[in-house]
Amino acid sequence: METKDKKTGFAISEKYPGHPKSLTQRDKWTLQRIIRDNQFSPLGDITNRLNSSLDTTLHNNTVKKYLHDEGLGSYVSLKFGGSSVMFWGCFEWNRVGPLVIVKGNMDSDTYINILANHFIPWMTTHNIPILDWMAQSPNLNLIENLWNHLDRQVRKRKPLPKCKQELINVIQEKWRKISIEMVHGLISSLPNHVNAVIKAKGGNTKY
Repeated sequence: METKDKKTGFAISEKYPGHPKSLTQRDKWTLQRIIRDNQFSPLGDITNRLNSSLDTTLHNNTVKKYLHDEGLGSYVSLKFGGSSVMFWGCFEWNRVGPLVIVKGNMDSDTYINILANHFIPWMTTHNIPILDWMAQSPNLNLIENLWNHLDRQVRKRKPLPKCKQELINVIQEKWRKISIEMVHGLISSLPNHVNAVIKAKGGNTKY
């Protein structure tokens, strides 16, 4: 919207708060580097460093949304017998990765702490390179299929878990028992996922 400056008479643009600004690809690359170099910093510090590097004014909510949407792994909440537990996990070709219990809400600070204390050390230990993060698409997030498999395995257990700690123990046990064949099958199916997303022009697929 434009108004006139009372002193000069020239038109000036007025800025109004609206939806959080989207991150450009350059912003995302810079943010990834900042997170890797400042793994234990809170969300506010991460945002300030990003704004300083880019000479921009991104809001915490913009960075928070990106961290939520662009997971390096994923998280799930499993419920049995009135108990509910949230986990974060990941996997690669040779093995499943750490399975982390999420206490409280899965916010940006929690996510950054998981990356710093669990994911990045695991990647480093197994010499797994960190690549540029791809665009978010639930249809390309293979761990969702792994969560479904884990859920089915837990439900097969007789008797079912009766309390929260028993649920945690069973989930951790079933996670450790996920076979390498299961992991290979999921990763080998990725080309089919990609082709389906392309065919659907980014829309929903059967995956």
